[in-house]
Amino acid sequence: MEEYYTSSWWRPSDDRSLFWSPADIGLGVNRKFEKHVLICSATDMLVSQYNPLIDYPNLYLEFIRLPLGREALEPIAKFANLYGPLGADLVHAALMPGDSIVHHGELADHWLREIVDLRDAVYVWQLARRGKTKELREHIEWTSRAVIYRSDNRSAVICSKEIRAEVYDAIKKRKRELVVPAMLYVQNAINKSLLNRSRSFMFSDFSDLKNPTMRSGPKGLIGALWLQFANDVHARKVPAQCGHCRRVYVPTRSDARYCSNSCRQKAYNQRRGL
Repeated sequence: MEEYYTSSWWRPSDDRSLFWSPADIGLGVNRKFEKHVLICSATDMLVSQYNPLIDYPNLYLEFIRLPLGREALEPIAKFANLYGPLGADLVHAALMPGDSIVHHGELADHWLREIVDLRDAVYVWQLARRGKTKELREHIEWTSRAVIYRSDNRSAVICSKEIRAEVYDAIKKRKRELVVPAMLYVQNAINKSLLNRSRSFMFSDFSDLKNPTMRSGPKGLIGALWLQFANDVHARKVPAQCGHCRRVYVPTRSDARYCSNSCRQKAYNQRRGL
């Protein structure tokens, strides 16, 4: 049985330590100027360690609520100063104008892409688990050779006669089926996003050296966010919106309507006009 190991990540102690700056990304022949780079390695920055998987198990839901577009930079910087940079494969060498020190930085475009990718996957997961075929029909398209996912942001082949042909052959007789392709899309998104952002190894506890176990965990905050979502998919936990504060949360019961006892009481008082 595979277990998750305790995976710590860092965040700045000061809520303004990570900031946006224009910078040259990638040194040498791959050098490229970018307007919006989140600088993540100030020389005088104090940091603290925490475990995203344990301390904030639903942090991925807060991540996908970050805005997109021009107004996204300030909320993204605030999120990064609370929980740290995304890390993993999204970190670049960054040289700010007039500065000779090479810093680590993350592109705004990469943050926006990750928000969209995870938001799409969570949305499709919600629709599939709730059997919302009408809404799924807007995104899942059957063609003569493939099943395709479409949204305002992208299109992606879920499976086809050329890509994952064995899966396509298994489901092609049910071309009106939408939930199965939707779940395959979610599976593909998770696997792609965790590639190179998680690691596994054999571990032996000193109390039982004869029986090593397989353990795995995320690389960077972005790996932790996708792993949180993957854990909820595995446990069939579907995010819902609180009936009072409208916050998205993961219910612990199938009949839950509110994210907390406080919201339940406030909704009750509201109904009674108190």
